[in-house]
Amino acid sequence: MTLAGTQIAGNHASTGGGIYVNADRPTDITLGDSVFVAGNDASQDGGGITLAGGAKLSALSTTAPTQIFLNKVLNDGG
Repeated sequence: MTLAGTQIAGNHASTGGGIYVNADRPTDITLGDSVFVAGNDASQDGGGITLAGGAKLSALSTTAPTQIFLNKVLNDGG
C-alpha cells in the first residue's frame, strides 16, 4: 500500500485508530509526500498506526514530509 496526499484524521478504533495492518506475509506500507496521520485514537493500542505480523512501514517523502501527531491511546493499562 502506498499513500500520498492523504489525510487520516479523527478516527477511532480499539487498535490502530488511524491505520491498522496485520499481515500474514511481508507487506510494505509506504507513506509518501503530504501524508498526515493526526487526531486519531485507539482504546487499546496504536492511536495513530498499528502494524503487526509482516507489515513494514516506510516514510519516503521528497517535497512535503509525512506528519504523524496528536494520536492517542485512551487506555494506558496495558
